[in-house]
Amino acid sequence: MAEEALHLKLTGIAGYIQGQTFVLKPGSITVIGRSRSCDISLRELRQSGDEGAVEGPKEDHYKTVSRQHVRISFKGEGEIQIEDLSHNGSFLDGSRVQGSVTLSDLARKPHELRLGTNECFKLELTRAEKTKASPKIVVKRK
Repeated sequence: MAEEALHLKLTGIAGYIQGQTFVLKPGSITVIGRSRSCDISLRELRQSGDEGAVEGPKEDHYKTVSRQHVRISFKGEGEIQIEDLSHNGSFLDGSRVQGSVTLSDLARKPHELRLGTNECFKLELTRAEKTKASPKIVVKRK
């Protein structure tokens, strides 16, 4: 019988990240922001998704995301730490994250993480079977 591993799934639900899915494995530390040096770079998503259109309300919201906006540490066993690194704020379920916050109830319910005024992820735990054929998941690192 294959053993199942918990993974943290981030699904973009608003902004340039809408429709994008990222899966983080236990023990990972992921930085999200506008900088290309981030593990999840909104700059790269913006450039690949809008065919060069960079004006209007969507762009105004994008500018409220810091170069390094938030750090997510997935400690495994369903526990994650969210650390706000920004000027404009990170919001967990509508409440501003002050410094950092630890979540341990993702197994019971998903949470919503908003960066700045509009870029928004749904955070949830998923189980993935551990097999030799399973792909290595995670984010790029430059």
